[in-house]
Amino acid sequence: MTRIHRFFAVACWLAIGGAYMLSIMPEDEAPKVLGWDKAQHMLAFFTITLLFRLGYPRFPVRYVIGALGLFGALIEFSQMVPLIHRDSSVWDWVADMIALFAALLVARPIVAWLGRWRMGWDSNPR
Repeated sequence: MTRIHRFFAVACWLAIGGAYMLSIMPEDEAPKVLGWDKAQHMLAFFTITLLFRLGYPRFPVRYVIGALGLFGALIEFSQMVPLIHRDSSVWDWVADMIALFAALLVARPIVAWLGRWRMGWDSNPR
């Protein structure tokens, strides 16, 4: 794993941890970054997916979809716990998945460019 991939991988795991912590925080205590709940979900999952693809470019896309789809479901199931005082919604998960697919489209040319850049950089003699 190159330094740039390691950077994105660490950022991805920090974003996953932060998103989960914010999602199980009581709703009245959670910060409102964007005014609309679905937009917050989409921003979080777009960011996480993009970081994941840049951190783990060789990880098969179908597994990215599965893993992050399950993470979105975990968030919604966690919000069903009465102690958390949050509302679970299948529409939140749908927003997560829409953002995930949008990020995959954006990440594709970036991952390809980073791969070509790295190959050119690695082929230079030191």
